[in-house]
Amino acid sequence: MDTEFTPNLSVSENDIAEELSVDCLKEILRHEDIKTHFTTNDKTANIDGYIELLKERRICGKITVQIKTYPQKYMGQAKFDFPTSLLAYAQKCSSELVFLIAVDNVQKTAYWKYISTTIINDNLSKANQQTITIGFETSEILSKENLEETIAHWKSLYQTQSNLIINSVKI
Repeated sequence: MDTEFTPNLSVSENDIAEELSVDCLKEILRHEDIKTHFTTNDKTANIDGYIELLKERRICGKITVQIKTYPQKYMGQAKFDFPTSLLAYAQKCSSELVFLIAVDNVQKTAYWKYISTTIINDNLSKANQQTITIGFETSEILSKENLEETIAHWKSLYQTQSNLIINSVKI
């Protein structure tokens, strides 16, 4: 018979992996044209923070992100099991630029995917699933070596999204 109470663990394996992924991503994203605001072990549903896009040290855009650890089972395959809850979040918050970022702590790279209306619409038939496996393009692999071009691409995506919103208000 057990005569001691057992407290819950303060940290799980997933908590440790998530913190390592956030730290790795912050290191990759060190640049004067972006500022990161990430959290670990929080209770905010669907998101882990955001990235501010900067121009001359002023905010010119914002990306909402969910950060995951890239799984060993997909090493070398450039794909990830996206939670459908993130697609739902992006669908409901259509004025936000929402990314999933899967961090490969071993290779010090990150895979990113903009959860666009096209991705949402292409996967509506899978809405009853918990996850959807989605591949990453070569241009969606982030490292220190391609950070400049990735930031420029993100700014372009943000500008396109902003223009869509502005044009839909004018109609």
